[in-house]
Amino acid sequence: MRPSSSSDGLLYGVVVRTNEGARISNCHGIHRRIELTNNTTNASALGFIGSGIKCVDEAVVEHSYVHETQGSGIWCDEECNDTSLNAFHVNFNVVVNAGREGIRWEKVGAESSAGETLIEHNEVHGNGKLETCSGIGARDVQKALIRENVFGAKTIASVAYSKNGWGAIRASDSGRSDRPDLFNVDIVNNTLGEEIIKGCELPDTVVACSGNAPWRGALAESTSLLQRQASCGCRCRPPLLRGQRAPRGSRSTMLVARRSANCVSAD
Repeated sequence: MRPSSSSDGLLYGVVVRTNEGARISNCHGIHRRIELTNNTTNASALGFIGSGIKCVDEAVVEHSYVHETQGSGIWCDEECNDTSLNAFHVNFNVVVNAGREGIRWEKVGAESSAGETLIEHNEVHGNGKLETCSGIGARDVQKALIRENVFGAKTIASVAYSKNGWGAIRASDSGRSDRPDLFNVDIVNNTLGEEIIKGCELPDTVVACSGNAPWRGALAESTSLLQRQASCGCRCRPPLLRGQRAPRGSRSTMLVARRSANCVSAD
């Protein structure tokens, strides 16, 4: 399924389910309040296109429910090329029970057209069911900000989810000469739910980690994401927290500044 060829297109309020590969492929534009489930029923698509939604250009996936997918849940790779949206923005989603990573950012940074990603405020649980994968994966990439996501075992809307199979977040470099070097990845203020992060042991110029905690008080015990979405009635985007950094030398600084209002019209 390719719902839009435009970066300013909108796919809203649809349920997309049951396919052999990627249910939404080569995605563009904004995907809001959608549900993706039971995708990648053909195991030969795993590692190739197997996902709920797969992009090669910057797009937005927000306020959506991605679950019970055999491949990755939300995935952008092959440079995730720059668009007018300014980032591959994955925010305020519930991403659970994927066979591989819940959210995957891969092979981005070798070309001048390469995009960047902002992955924030997602509930990420029970992923890596079929293979030992993390909730969020960043592989051979540059210019990523991963912040304020929640991991670990949790009950949402009366449904219990386990921890992610490998851990919360994995930022890694394959060492291959034909892929970008891992660089300029920020992992900040995530609630880990007693899961681990891989990559924080690297130099800060490669992966910078700060403010990540096993539990985060009111954030960890807050009302479920689905309930908060229902009461919002618009696209809630918290401002940049005091002392929090956007990726060094990237356009995410401008992106965060433009989206710093607490509530922006959904239209």
